[in-house]
Amino acid sequence: MNTKRTLRTAIAFALAAICSTGYAQNNSTTQTDESVIVSDMSEFPDADSALHRYIADNLKYPEEAKSKGLKGKVFVSFVVSETGDIENVKVVRGIDPLLDNEAIRVVQSIPKETLPKPVQHGKPVKMTYTVAVIFPLEKAK
Repeated sequence: MNTKRTLRTAIAFALAAICSTGYAQNNSTTQTDESVIVSDMSEFPDADSALHRYIADNLKYPEEAKSKGLKGKVFVSFVVSETGDIENVKVVRGIDPLLDNEAIRVVQSIPKETLPKPVQHGKPVKMTYTVAVIFPLEKAK
């Protein structure tokens, strides 16, 4: 059995259980944190999306974290700007700096074409997402 493929599949299925959320930010000068309804989120929170596949394929389980027996989900929040750039990446709920830093690294490396393109009234808008980056120690050996 191909363990690398099995690991990718396991991670993809695990990502299916993730609660990926998002909200758009209104560009109003008086209230920049106001949430608005997005008329078109393009594509995203399903576990088979390009984003989840990218995370699963590019995640590097730190050897030191493996040796310490660290595992679990690191929840990472980030903003996709109107131009498709990733901004303001931060750990919302972490496990350990070893895994938290890897989760940040993999999210910051996501290519623009993998990200959804949220639209409000026909115009691109900022969108905040939270994803769980899963470190399944049993599968990483």
